Amino acid sequence: NEWLSPPLRSHKYLVTDVLKTQMNFMGLVVTDWYGWESIESCELTHCNAAVNAGVDMFMAPDRGIWRNFHTNTLQAIKRGEIPKQRIHDAVKRILRVKSLLGLIFLPEDAPIKLPVRPPPRVRALGENMGGPAHRNVAREAVRKSLVLLKNERGGAGGSALPLRNDSRVLVAGHGCDSIEHQSGGWTVKWQGPRGIGNEGFGSKAHTIFGGVKGIVSKRGGKAIFAGTSADVTKAFNEQGPFDAAIMCLAEETYAEYFGDILYPAPVRLVRDGMQRAGTDRAILDKLHTIRSKMPANEAFSLTIIALTGRPLDTTREINLSDAFVVAWLPGPQGGAIADVLFGEHDFHGTLPIAWPLSACQRLTEVRNGQTGFHVGYGMRYGQKGRIGQLPHLETSLCRPDGFSLLGEGVCTDSQDKSALPSSSHVKSMEECSGKCLAEPTCQGFDITLTNPQNCRLFVNVNQTAPAFKVKREVGERCFQKDHVMQCSAIRGRASTSGDGGCCPGDCATCSSDNPDQRCNSAHAAKSGKMCHRDKQAPCNADSRLDTDDKNNYELAGIGQCDFARPAAAKNRRAIGASSLERCGEACDDTEGCLAFDFSYSPDIHTHKQCHMLFGHPTKSNGDARHRCYRKTSVGLLPDQLECANSAGVLAAASGACCSESMCGGQCGGAKCGSKPGGAKQCCENEIFASAPECKPGKTNAPCKTTGFVHGRFELLGRGKCVTGTKSGRAIVTKRRTVSAADCASLCVERQKQFVAGGLSEHNKGCSAFEWEINNPNGHCHLYHERIKEVSKVWLSRCYVMKQDTGDN
Repeated sequence: NEWLSPPLRSHKYLVTDVLKTQMNFMGLVVTDWYGWESIESCELTHCNAAVNAGVDMFMAPDRGIWRNFHTNTLQAIKRGEIPKQRIHDAVKRILRVKSLLGLIFLPEDAPIKLPVRPPPRVRALGENMGGPAHRNVAREAVRKSLVLLKNERGGAGGSALPLRNDSRVLVAGHGCDSIEHQSGGWTVKWQGPRGIGNEGFGSKAHTIFGGVKGIVSKRGGKAIFAGTSADVTKAFNEQGPFDAAIMCLAEETYAEYFGDILYPAPVRLVRDGMQRAGTDRAILDKLHTIRSKMPANEAFSLTIIALTGRPLDTTREINLSDAFVVAWLPGPQGGAIADVLFGEHDFHGTLPIAWPLSACQRLTEVRNGQTGFHVGYGMRYGQKGRIGQLPHLETSLCRPDGFSLLGEGVCTDSQDKSALPSSSHVKSMEECSGKCLAEPTCQGFDITLTNPQNCRLFVNVNQTAPAFKVKREVGERCFQKDHVMQCSAIRGRASTSGDGGCCPGDCATCSSDNPDQRCNSAHAAKSGKMCHRDKQAPCNADSRLDTDDKNNYELAGIGQCDFARPAAAKNRRAIGASSLERCGEACDDTEGCLAFDFSYSPDIHTHKQCHMLFGHPTKSNGDARHRCYRKTSVGLLPDQLECANSAGVLAAASGACCSESMCGGQCGGAKCGSKPGGAKQCCENEIFASAPECKPGKTNAPCKTTGFVHGRFELLGRGKCVTGTKSGRAIVTKRRTVSAADCASLCVERQKQFVAGGLSEHNKGCSAFEWEINNPNGHCHLYHERIKEVSKVWLSRCYVMKQDTGDN
């Protein structure tokens, strides 16, 4: 958070002068999780600026970080950089708050005068926490927040709710009997109370099923719970028929990062990759099948309850239901939902945000229920109105890169067929969009959501953008090539002439019909801002990057680093980095790194990429999304500079210099020795021909592939593991280890837990691992899927578990 430039955590005027002095704030000021790292003069392990601004407590949960922060702060006090009075003020505020909350009690003769007991109001709050009065308020809040989207049954005027309190009710879906899924993220734990069970919430917490059972059992009714589709079948066979069924659809608990649905993924409630998603879908399908075979006058009513913290595509579920209730995340008071379903209280809630009808619909498009449920929508008992069957399109992707979704339907050209369509069958929307991108004159496409999918490309022979319209037709979608989007992908902006031309973002004028005014990358760099800290590209190529107060790097140019010899470009390692500074520091901390390039990705969901380079680049390739930095003579050791100046490549593994003349000029920097007496081995094949066997715990890579690690892992090859599907999906976890043997031990332990059933359902076992041999952090990647092949990357080794090595 910022106001008038400085981050608030370093804003002394606001924190101390306004908040603490003028407003007489007596509490304490605490940062967010490592929130001070973004302050220019701060690092994770020190931040004098925030302390002096008035921050009293720093959220540093990691042991190594807070210990160093504590040590560095004490040293800053001794040097006089932080006044002792500032520390006294922070300590006093922390102790005051703890005392007021009854967490500590200071004696009357304590040097710091604080309340020895909490005031009566605070004491009463603590004594009544979670008591009957509080639970009543929580129950009332749940009742009044429920939103009824649909309530209809049979002919005109019929309704499924309220239910009779003497009904025989089948309650299905794991969310109906799970306080965990009623509570969501940031409850008990960061990502939610996973695995603690209903008993972990105490006897005063109630599930939805518990609330339903409590109501119907008093009037002679009955409530049965079914957690699977098999349970549903068994319940109908042994205890049916039922008057009503209540089905809960619940998202898995989540908080930030792990629960994010990243574009272009559709916002479906029951996502394919979600734990128990298939179980819930099978239950709903089973209920629908059973009901469809029953006479209309004997069929049970179906009420669906959505447990979620956000609007999602539930149109299929709404169409299958008689009544649909958005219950949000009711917490431990699930019984309040039963109160409303059985008519003891009416519905009061309305939508605070629009509810879409399709997984890719923009919420701003929802108007008066024509395309979705608008803000303020919410039915009450006795309210008339039927929504009937809603139009719905299943989709696996919202919008391919480079295209705008004009609407659900068929594209039509408003300019008298100036765009000529061509048709073909494709396997996916991505394939269709790729065909359009490959054709320079293609202006858009529409695609059917059938199998196979019919893809029509609208190709304009005059190469001018036609004005598309959309003819409403369920089962098709119309996309138009989005030049503005494509332009922004390289940090530019569309030209004013409207012909799809793209100009760099820092151009004073941008008009593709005037070559003198439309600037290119070189012009933008010459006239742009200095490349300092996190200034956005384009920027001046003669500036330098400050790292550890040294001018260690100079900007070689706009774009990815290029080398005089193509082989040298292969000797690079990609890592994630939050900023340009962090990328430079990673290169400084890595032996042999002579340069790096850093991408300014406009996509907020894409990690900025940092490529560390073990060679000295000669130029950059001009890609406006990247910046290439090379170490100056200030930041180079003598042997490194000598190697770079002789057009050599510094070996990543040994740190020696490989010149062009070695290995017939094909040295890729894998391993070499140019010093007197050194073995002139620089090509990977030569190394492995003379390498020792990979003996468990004794031999470091490179070594021959005939050896084993940990007695049960075979070295499949040099490079990263590649699975039969997508490698990203196969990674179970990433850890830091000091050796390949330690990484193998982690894999073995995880596999044992998986076989013994000790892992949760969404976790998998481990059948392979990848270890980065030259990473100072010793990155260990565990895999659970079958390894298909190995990519030829020098810095990694891929090991697979043998099936005949004993247990597991």
